[in-house]
Amino acid sequence: MDIEEQPVEATPIAHEAPKALDLPTAIQNVLKSSLIHGKLFRGLRECAKALDRNEAALCILADSCEEESYKKLVETLCAHRNVPILRVESAEDLGQWAGLCQIDKDGQPRKIVNCSCVVIKEVGTDIQSYEFIAKHIKSQA
Repeated sequence: MDIEEQPVEATPIAHEAPKALDLPTAIQNVLKSSLIHGKLFRGLRECAKALDRNEAALCILADSCEEESYKKLVETLCAHRNVPILRVESAEDLGQWAGLCQIDKDGQPRKIVNCSCVVIKEVGTDIQSYEFIAKHIKSQA
């Protein structure tokens, strides 16, 4: 029997169930997608401009920011434009998730820059993670 004549058996492909989504993972996914598509603003200057131009879909603010006037400015701009605010614990984590770090050859983040505020203009392709975040924000209100 030639190779071409042998019957080929179909092997079933095991589909993995989607991983359970938690808030930090959803935030990372949305930030990564927005960054890839160029729709992410980082830092006070960029975020204030985006909020003032009404280009924001979501604002993420770090609670570890020590400058109260910084927080008040972002909160006021978000309230004026009806932009939802999501709070995270650490500015270092937010900086890493927003791409403000270098990745070494082992895949570990190095030289992480703290980021107190991030504004997302458009979600990009990860709609599922954004919907998870939106549900979380509504449950907090």
